Amino acid sequence: RSNTVHRDIKPDNILLAKTGFVKVADLGMVKIDDEEMSLTQTGHAVGTPWFMPLEQARNAKEIDGRSDIYALGCTLYAFLTGKPPFMGRTIVDVIQAKEVGTIAPARQFNSDVPERLDLILIKMTAKLPKNRYQTCDEVIKDLESLGLASTILTFLSAKTKAKNAPESVGAMAKTTVTSAPMK
Repeated sequence: RSNTVHRDIKPDNILLAKTGFVKVADLGMVKIDDEEMSLTQTGHAVGTPWFMPLEQARNAKEIDGRSDIYALGCTLYAFLTGKPPFMGRTIVDVIQAKEVGTIAPARQFNSDVPERLDLILIKMTAKLPKNRYQTCDEVIKDLESLGLASTILTFLSAKTKAKNAPESVGAMAKTTVTSAPMK
């Protein structure tokens, strides 16, 4: 649905069906069309500090789809490296790390990560929303250009391929994820 912001994209909320389809779970903090589906107050943070962008930590009501792109970038980074891109002993430490730093290249922890994928991760997790991808379609286009797109996840056998599976990861994402238009 357009104009929908999940506000808590993280590894725990990404589910993998036996068929290979990826589903997003825990819609309890979803923001739709400037209306709240949750009981958050202006000025309060909603989400998981290791994955949410700074603007969401400051005020969860004043965000858009670019916040989910940031969280998705942090989630992909965690899937590739085994840890979130920003760490700290406390939540304040994590937020401060986001204020002053950029992510370390994922290649530093996983030599299988292509340099171009690191560049995509850097753009997804840019500190300022205006420097990030503006829509999920832009992210999908760049990921597909790496030749990493597939109808099923590579660690799943062909036997588990879903009937009527989309032609590519991008097609799958387009059927299950829509990005909010930017204002």
